[in-house]
Amino acid sequence: MLLLLMVAGAAAAVGILLRRGEFRADRMTARRAAAPAPARPIGAILLAIGLAAWLAWQVGGSIAIGAAGSAPSSLRSLGVASAGAYAGGFLALAIGIAALRRADHAVSPLGPARPADALWGVGLLLLIYPLLHVSGVISLAIAGEVARITGAPPPDTVAHTTLRLLFGESVERGVWWWAAAVSAGVVAPVFEEALYRACLQGGITEALWRGAGPDGALRKRSAAVWSGIVSASAIFAAVHAPSASLHALPTLFLFGVSLGVVYERFGRVWPGAALHAAFNILNLVIAARGA
Repeated sequence: MLLLLMVAGAAAAVGILLRRGEFRADRMTARRAAAPAPARPIGAILLAIGLAAWLAWQVGGSIAIGAAGSAPSSLRSLGVASAGAYAGGFLALAIGIAALRRADHAVSPLGPARPADALWGVGLLLLIYPLLHVSGVISLAIAGEVARITGAPPPDTVAHTTLRLLFGESVERGVWWWAAAVSAGVVAPVFEEALYRACLQGGITEALWRGAGPDGALRKRSAAVWSGIVSASAIFAAVHAPSASLHALPTLFLFGVSLGVVYERFGRVWPGAALHAAFNILNLVIAARGA
């Protein structure tokens, strides 16, 4: 019954979005077309900031683990790695965005945060969650059938390493548990939206948009927007491959596309970050109930 309700909800969500024309080329390009053209190649700069932030995230996590000497695959290891990684990543983002604004007097690619963004995040999750749930059920069913045919172990319904660590057997909810939970539920969504949407998606879209010329055809501008959304979403899903089950990647890609559309329509990361956080927190609650 729940699955039927989710299928109906997914169909209704798609119908509402199509009826409102949310994916029409003119609506997807309206915000960028109305904005003044930047004086510098902002696309390349955003991609460079994103690369620097990703490298700082990787290096920060490695340094933190090395300094703490934490055992692999433990909550303490996850908490220490997350603290070092996000400290490095946010620092690189802050430096890069500050340098961009100082050199070009450009508006921050993150955009202003507003109190209503939290409400937008919850509301948008209610709209798209049926789509994500149905995608996850289909992917899990396909993975289960492949495992049955090949004789492989059945896929784990808990599809992320962090969730398995947080809600495994005999896990004590101490300081490191809460550090890992807050990191997964709040910190990671903000960093990932800044990285994948503002820097990566924004950089790709800006570069292709400029290539279309100031009077570029609507078709080319629409292609630039969707190329940025799809490319960033594919990378977003691929980067999660080491920590997420294979059958979860299509849903992560679909989620990335949803977040990309939200970023493009709002022109700032915070509604998408709130949506991302709400999704992660909901997954934490579902995993906790399952445990």
